[in-house]
Amino acid sequence: MTENSPRNASARALAKLADLGPILATLAAEATPMAKYDPLYGHLKRQSAAGLGSEPTVQISLHLANFLREGSVVFCGMAKHPSPAEPGSTTTLHALLDGGSDRRFRDLIQALLGISSRFVDLRERIGARVGLTGPQYSMLVSIPYLAGADRGVTVSQLAAHLHVSGTYVTAESKKLEARGEIRREPHPSDRRSVLLQLTPKGRETLDALLPMIRDVNDALFAGLDKAGFEGLREQILRLVPAAADALLVARRHGAARGPSLREGS
Repeated sequence: MTENSPRNASARALAKLADLGPILATLAAEATPMAKYDPLYGHLKRQSAAGLGSEPTVQISLHLANFLREGSVVFCGMAKHPSPAEPGSTTTLHALLDGGSDRRFRDLIQALLGISSRFVDLRERIGARVGLTGPQYSMLVSIPYLAGADRGVTVSQLAAHLHVSGTYVTAESKKLEARGEIRREPHPSDRRSVLLQLTPKGRETLDALLPMIRDVNDALFAGLDKAGFEGLREQILRLVPAAADALLVARRHGAARGPSLREGS
């Protein structure tokens, strides 16, 4: 068999391709400067010009070397492993860590807790202005939003919107009904259900609260532009079901049940 036979030529070409193995392994393990691939590219370029250029395997090697040389920055960015969580970290999610530290994540959690407590306080203050509890105010303001001008809203729809239990909505809506703020109407297509609607008194109550509600909301969100609002809204809405999942995780760990917004606290 001659040195220039097709079999020998293919063997030499495969050997050149195999030379890429260690480089690929290095690439997967660490960030490699782009210049490291220049010698490989130059070598294969010379091999191609010397007469092996017609062999498909050498051409593949050449193109791969050039790709590595020009795209190594992208590859290296993907190959870097995220920093592991530090001992004592409160999360293992790499997206929430900064160099393995959960400090920025903890800042976010405490900010959310602070905002949450202030939201509850604001809701209570708005409701108290007209003699309602905070949850009762939330129900009153949500019914026309969900029901439209003349229709009513079911207990289950209101409960889903407020992220509370149907039992809790039923109990609190009866108190609002006793005050004359809402009324119950039979559901036109479901005998087991009722529709909650505002009474004229309930509409007067909301009208009286509107100036305060607007001032509070404007103060809360004055720092957001349209893009900021849309981004915040999207992220918060994604966290709602995640919070429910987190409660299930806590229960699996045997955590005792504490005060919950599902009871209107």
